[in-house]
Amino acid sequence: MKLNYFILYFLIVTILASCGNKTEEETLSSEEENITIEGLKESIKEIDDSLYMLTKKKMEDPDFKIDRIVFHEGINRNKKFFETFPEDDYAKTALEKIASLYFRLQIEGEAVKWRDSILYHYPNTENKTDILIMQMNHYDFDNYNKEKLEYYLNKLLSL
Repeated sequence: MKLNYFILYFLIVTILASCGNKTEEETLSSEEENITIEGLKESIKEIDDSLYMLTKKKMEDPDFKIDRIVFHEGINRNKKFFETFPEDDYAKTALEKIASLYFRLQIEGEAVKWRDSILYHYPNTENKTDILIMQMNHYDFDNYNKEKLEYYLNKLLSL
């Protein structure tokens, strides 16, 4: 008899949980439909302001540690902007921030990848020279790769 009640209880909980998941998925879908350029820019500004304040505190107190998750949150918000609105003028800035945040986290492989994205999507960017030099430095000092080094050097010389 107790087993029957247990099975009935388990079935009710399972049904209620599955109903809750559908509602949650529907909520996520409706939230994604309401994504705006202004909303994403505001969320990026919030994380930028947080990083600014945390960096300022780090400068004042060398023992203060900035949680890496804050940087990753900034990366994710900028990626979301670039993926959602790649044609917007701010998309280039989002890519630059992604590369910069990876660089600050010392995840150089990802920083290199995102700097390449800037060069690919915005071949006439005003800071192209700086990006090419950073790419060359990566392949010269950190991860020597003669072919990549020559590739970026030729791109730089063609300017």
